[in-house]
Amino acid sequence: MMTDAIIFEDHYQKWKSFCQSDEVMLSSSDDDYIDNEHFRAIVNMGEEAVPHIIEKLQTDADAHFLIHALRRITGRQFTTAEIEAAQSRYGAPMGNQGYAAIWVDWWKRRQRGAEEASS
Repeated sequence: MMTDAIIFEDHYQKWKSFCQSDEVMLSSSDDDYIDNEHFRAIVNMGEEAVPHIIEKLQTDADAHFLIHALRRITGRQFTTAEIEAAQSRYGAPMGNQGYAAIWVDWWKRRQRGAEEASS
């Protein structure tokens, strides 16, 4: 039986290979990195993909385009105040890597809140 982790990793590796093609790597448009079947498959996994995406944002420098998947899955939009606070922590302009850090912070706060609610 294929677990969410195995399914995610399969799509992630195929998506990463797609992103490493010359055509995509030479592009400056985020759309070129996220307009493909494997990215859509990750998004279609829904909430089950979120912890796997967060892990990739923390461990794989090439994963930062997955911030777009998180936004699509969660519907989360960061406020101006959240972005300004992140810019003071991570520098401005932040780019995708900076937004990846905001998502990781969001996940950690969400996890702490879940732990506090269950105790």
